[in-house]
Amino acid sequence: MTSTVLLKIAFGILSVLCFSVTAYPCSCPGSPIKPTDTVRGQFQNIHIDKADIIFSGKVIRKDTYAVQFEVNSLWKGEVTDKFTMSTGTIKIDESTARGNSCSFNFATDNSYLVFTQYLDIKYTNGMKLLGSFLCGKTNHIQNTDQTISDLDKLRKAEKRDYRAGSLQTYVDLFPSTIDEVLTSFKRAHPNGSNIKFAEYANRQLIKRGLNYRFDICEMLPEGEPEVVPDSSIAKFKIPFTTADLKTQIFEIRSGFGDSPCGECFTEFPTARITRNEVVAVSNGKKIRLKRPKHFALDEVQLVDSSLKNVIRRWELPFSADPEGISLDGTKLYIGYYLPEIEESGLFLELSEDGTIRFAAKDSKNILDKSEDLEDFPKDDDNDYLGYKKFTRGGKTYFVKFSFPCT
Repeated sequence: MTSTVLLKIAFGILSVLCFSVTAYPCSCPGSPIKPTDTVRGQFQNIHIDKADIIFSGKVIRKDTYAVQFEVNSLWKGEVTDKFTMSTGTIKIDESTARGNSCSFNFATDNSYLVFTQYLDIKYTNGMKLLGSFLCGKTNHIQNTDQTISDLDKLRKAEKRDYRAGSLQTYVDLFPSTIDEVLTSFKRAHPNGSNIKFAEYANRQLIKRGLNYRFDICEMLPEGEPEVVPDSSIAKFKIPFTTADLKTQIFEIRSGFGDSPCGECFTEFPTARITRNEVVAVSNGKKIRLKRPKHFALDEVQLVDSSLKNVIRRWELPFSADPEGISLDGTKLYIGYYLPEIEESGLFLELSEDGTIRFAAKDSKNILDKSEDLEDFPKDDDNDYLGYKKFTRGGKTYFVKFSFPCT
């Protein structure tokens, strides 16, 4: 599920309709009106030391119950690059909500410095209330030069993080939804041509990326992971270096060594990968990252007839047997399978430069007739080693690969 989808879900959870809203007058220190609202009282005098999250950002979406920001800078706490919080209105029951005149009135397309704090009050779905109020230091960004200067000084002087990733926003790398999209298209066009399907799939690939399965065991931080409920997957916040040499925190989901062969697989949408670079996809945007040395993928090699000399290499997005090779020997093809679809009609085409695309299985430019070799050089460190021989007419290619670990 992509971060865009989850943000929409989060926004929908907060945006409950058909309420009768009761609001109370605001009272800050110095006001003749005494506080009568415990929710409002807990938010009075929020300063740097009391705020759970301090960030600046632009409001990109708002309704009665929720406001969503595109975050620019972060001084304290953790947020995603697209961050949703409460407007301060709370659901009381199925037909009633409590408003709060002390809630800060954010306006769409305006930018703010935001101080906000969690309360011991939860939504009916268990989410903790997080909001920003007039009695704190939240303000339009153009009125906050001195406050931002103070925050920057504090950040430089602070020798410890409040929490992991506290001094920068983190980008959520949710797995791509391309499989779900392609499955829906195939069901809607069961008799369509493979060529047309491949064209559609490549348009979706540009937009959504493909889920690469990286083994990142050597990158995972020590300590108890944050396990996703009812799963064997955990969330990790890992720093990456971007192509322009900046550090960016990413939240990824991974196993933690409990796969059949001990790997720690993470899946996130990728548009292209080379030895030195990963082009990740988040919210439809491409992010160029320096590839960490421990980001391991399975490799397939084109070898000569002696089976010893490597001619070309391809890295696989996931463990798979090679099922085809281009007539000129430059492209490798692996099968691509969709949930509950007997035959997708698609190959995934891999180039040595890391480019990926979909191709129709019935393409005339793909050599897909092969035989497994039984007599080949053994590797004591690889029990899953295999070789295939692809032949058509006067063309013969030998491919070295590893069978998927089971």
